[in-house]
Amino acid sequence: MDCDMTSDMSPTCAWSEPEWSSASRRAFLRTASGATVMALLGITATGCSDGNPTGAEPPEEPAEDGPAGIMVDGNQVILDLTSDATEDLTTQGGFLLIDEADVMAINVDGTTIRAFTSVCTHQQCTINAFADDTFMCPCHGSEFDTQGEVVAGPAPQPLTEYDVSRSDDTVTITK
Repeated sequence: MDCDMTSDMSPTCAWSEPEWSSASRRAFLRTASGATVMALLGITATGCSDGNPTGAEPPEEPAEDGPAGIMVDGNQVILDLTSDATEDLTTQGGFLLIDEADVMAINVDGTTIRAFTSVCTHQQCTINAFADDTFMCPCHGSEFDTQGEVVAGPAPQPLTEYDVSRSDDTVTITK
C-alpha cells in the first residue's frame, strides 16, 4: 500500500495488488486440493521409503531372556532348577510365570512339571496367579485346573498345554 500525506495531514492511500494475486484462483485450488489429498492418504513428498535402503525386511528381534536360570530360545523355554528364579518349581504346587514367553509352569506332584500358555482363552489377559491348584485370570475371573481345563468361566476353552521334558535340573518347555 502506498500512502501520501495531504495538506490537512490525513493520508491518501492507494491500494496496490499483492504479488500473489497474479496466480489464478483455479491454480491455487488445484495445488491446495492436491496437497490435501496427499495428506489424507499419508503420502509425503519424500517417497514411500521406510528408511531401509536395501528394501529387505529388517531381521526380527531375538527373544529376551528372563532372569538367570530362564532362557527363551525361539519356541523353547529352558529352565535351570538350581537357579533362584526357578526355585518355586522344585516343590509340589510351585508356580512360575515366564512373561518373556507367555508361559506358566506348575510342579503338579513334586516331580511332574506341566506348562501352559499364560494367555487366557476369554479375552487374552495374562494369567498371573496360582492358588489351591487353580490358575486365575485377573481380568474376568476365569479359573483353570492343573490340567488346563476351565473350572470357572467366562473362558470358553481350556489352556494350550506345552510339551515338557526334564533332564536332572534342566526343564525344557516346547511351545
